[in-house]
Amino acid sequence: MELVETASEKQHHNKKAIILGHSLGGMVALEYIEHLFLVTPTLSQGFVTTVRNLVSGPRNLVYVADATDLSLRPMWRSFETSIVNVPSPGVFGHEPPIVVTERRNYSAYDVEDLLAAVGFSDGVEPFRKRTVARMNYHEAPMVPLTCINGVGNRTPQQLVYWDGNFDEPPQIVYGEGDDIINL
Repeated sequence: MELVETASEKQHHNKKAIILGHSLGGMVALEYIEHLFLVTPTLSQGFVTTVRNLVSGPRNLVYVADATDLSLRPMWRSFETSIVNVPSPGVFGHEPPIVVTERRNYSAYDVEDLLAAVGFSDGVEPFRKRTVARMNYHEAPMVPLTCINGVGNRTPQQLVYWDGNFDEPPQIVYGEGDDIINL
């Protein structure tokens, strides 16, 4: 923050600073920087990759030699941030479901049930207390805000665990977005 203020005050004669963030970086910038003109591609309303990491373990996020996604799953679930960007019901709605199995589909409204189904019942209460509360709290940033969304890239939209085996990698159904954030 000090770097931004210094650049704005000294180098640019108190002109407003413009900070550009891409994809998840934009969400992080929006969370931590106040009172600035901020260009960001996403608000903190979640995305499907977060669900994949919770269900089957982090893919290409944490490098541990010879470790599988499944072996890293308990560690990933222990991180406070593992449930931060679960898709918001207000944005993702009931259809299409985020997770599809032969017996049941899970929409953004069913995340608590999904956490229990995948063996992460310890995550239900933190999800309820921290993530749901944040999803339902929308306060205008009180500064000019421009959102830029990427388009034209295959972006995960649904995770299919047809036989209900959450220990196996899912089949991914793609939709429109910037490769991470759905439109």
